Amino acid sequence: MTNLLHRAPQSQITVHRLGAYIRPDVSYEEWVRYGRELYAEYQSLQWAIGDWLNYGEAHYGETYTQALEIFPEHAYQTMANYKYVASRVEFSRRRETLSWSHHAEVAALSPREQTRWLKQADSESWTKAELIGELVKSGVRPAAGKSEAPPLEETLRVIDAELEDAAHHPQAGVVIDLLQTMRDEIAVALERLGDKYVV
Repeated sequence: MTNLLHRAPQSQITVHRLGAYIRPDVSYEEWVRYGRELYAEYQSLQWAIGDWLNYGEAHYGETYTQALEIFPEHAYQTMANYKYVASRVEFSRRRETLSWSHHAEVAALSPREQTRWLKQADSESWTKAELIGELVKSGVRPAAGKSEAPPLEETLRVIDAELEDAAHHPQAGVVIDLLQTMRDEIAVALERLGDKYVV
């Protein structure tokens, strides 16, 4: 992972925490190269956050609920996605030539199937949309509009587990409030649907 924040001061493009300074005489080629570096940095960041969350959970018993305090601008679901994809797609199967989103599309598959689809997407230079199309054609993934969301009851169980975990961390107040609000809204939706989940 290149670190764009540590570019030499004489560089035509210098990145700071609040943005990038681009000298007026930067060439088109340098500007494009910098864009590619930014994209690579962005892709790496998604993996790095996911791996970091999984490490924290495995070694310290903390989950991404505590991470929301470190990354307040990231939504709970975004952090959960980073964590899930990083946990499902091992480092050895990740391909630098494919986006994080390509990997996310195959994360639910077995390791063998992940390898197969990622290899094919890489060798045929598929976009994410093309990969999805091939997954649908092969029957590995349902067509758009036919996918089933996780049952609301399962979502409530996951939130309950996160609430229980967060209760053991004194600085998780904001996270607990957010999770409780989500839980309450799902419980109301279940009631309206006549679901039999016991709240």
